[in-house]
Amino acid sequence: MTTLLHGVGLRLGLVTNGEHWRLVPAPRGETAGLASWYAMLWLEEPLTLRAFRSLLRARRFFGVPDDETLEALLAKSAARQQDVTDQLGDQVRRAVEVLVRALDRADQDAGRRLLVGVTPEDVYAAALTVMMRLVFLFCAEERELIPGRPFPLYEEHYAVSTLSEQLRAAADRHGEALLERRYDAWLRLPAAFRATYGGIQREAASMPAYGGGLFDPDRFPFLEGRPPGSSWRAHPAEPPPISNRAVLHMLEALQFLETSVPGRCERSLQRVSFRALDIEQIGHVYEGLLEHTARRAAEPYLGLVGTGQRAPVVPPATLETWRTKGEEELIEFLKDATGRSDSALRKALTVTLDLPTITRFRTACHGDDALWRRVTPLAGLVRFDGFGCPVALPMGASSSRPTPTGGRAARTTRRAV
Repeated sequence: MTTLLHGVGLRLGLVTNGEHWRLVPAPRGETAGLASWYAMLWLEEPLTLRAFRSLLRARRFFGVPDDETLEALLAKSAARQQDVTDQLGDQVRRAVEVLVRALDRADQDAGRRLLVGVTPEDVYAAALTVMMRLVFLFCAEERELIPGRPFPLYEEHYAVSTLSEQLRAAADRHGEALLERRYDAWLRLPAAFRATYGGIQREAASMPAYGGGLFDPDRFPFLEGRPPGSSWRAHPAEPPPISNRAVLHMLEALQFLETSVPGRCERSLQRVSFRALDIEQIGHVYEGLLEHTARRAAEPYLGLVGTGQRAPVVPPATLETWRTKGEEELIEFLKDATGRSDSALRKALTVTLDLPTITRFRTACHGDDALWRRVTPLAGLVRFDGFGCPVALPMGASSSRPTPTGGRAARTTRRAV
């Protein structure tokens, strides 16, 4: 299509087989783009049909301002698509962090016997694999590539695309605190992964075995509570106690995109259409996650509030060192590490915590009074996770963090990371 457009000297082309409509902008000397619509979705998504009509109706070509022409709109769309992809990548990273911390919490509650012989890097790789498995299943279920609603057995016990709706309904009825004490939702995920890998052969539902390394249950047996080297067909599984609340926040981070509301200081949630998600977008998200890993904390760490996709994790000792050099030096370090403004950081350093927030911090510090005294003057800088808990990691905790690159903050934290 691009070659044809270049050959006839056109910048835009529209091609269709009646079902799939594709608009191709291909200006010379620039990367060609692509906008696609599927007619089969229009009955389910009338808003998409109205948008298609608005975009390609005759008036669009003859009677609109310059900033509303097809070329102008496609340029805006390309920029927005990158923003959406970046935001999705940030949310998937947060979902990985939720699972890493949930596994670490379960391991701690089990006296560090749950993940014996498992490195933090393996935990991160496993959490990343879980996210990519979920993205694959979201896409497959929405595109009806594997059994779904026609098979009640799959819908009730294996489908992942509807699990967050069930958990959110329970949270709305009873509160998220109840989900913190239930652990059945996590059992459904390994079951779905096994079904995809090994297939289902029952009267109520039949699904072929897809196999593949991504869904291999023996790749990370600890996700099922099995020892290293065990076989999923021979060894009984005892999945770790991952709370329903953790599963809910993990799934919602993947399924709902946080977007800003124009003209307002608030954000809205929009459901991600995995049916329309491009392989390039998935690849971009995955590539960004490879820039992170997990480490066992050799000393306490604090997760700081950052801008964009920045989520720095810094030892209190580092912040204390900069503070001894003077407030201006500390502010400069924090600006480099977090991307926040001078005024925002100064305000954060003077925040007074209320009693419920203090309680959350002390819980995060695992009752370590000495650590809490060190955290107190820095508490306004600390970000909170999806559960409303401050990201304050005691020594020995495991958490995901980015691979450091250049800059004052990176040079300072390279030793710790």
